Amino acid sequence: MVANSNPKGLKIQRISEMELRQKFNAGLYWDRTKNGELTKVVMSRHVPASSREPSGTESQIVSIRDSGGQELARVHLYLRPDNTLGASGWPDPKIVLEGDTLYMQKKKH
Repeated sequence: MVANSNPKGLKIQRISEMELRQKFNAGLYWDRTKNGELTKVVMSRHVPASSREPSGTESQIVSIRDSGGQELARVHLYLRPDNTLGASGWPDPKIVLEGDTLYMQKKKH
């Protein structure tokens, strides 16, 4: 799945940031990743220029995938040097795939 394309038959629905978080949390994507059921693939990483996080903290975009490699969700997170999550302590979902619907955050104006 690629957020910038629309594979045939995939519906795109833009929802609020809160609704996207609710879908992500209801699907237990992060818990399932932590227990090894799902896999995380770091798509990009960098050390932010200014951050309230400890030195060495990485800003990451992470793809969460099933055993077949299908992307189910994509999140942003701050990974601290001690491997804990910064900011809120939770990943910030950017996209969630459920069935044939790709949920994305509404565009900010």
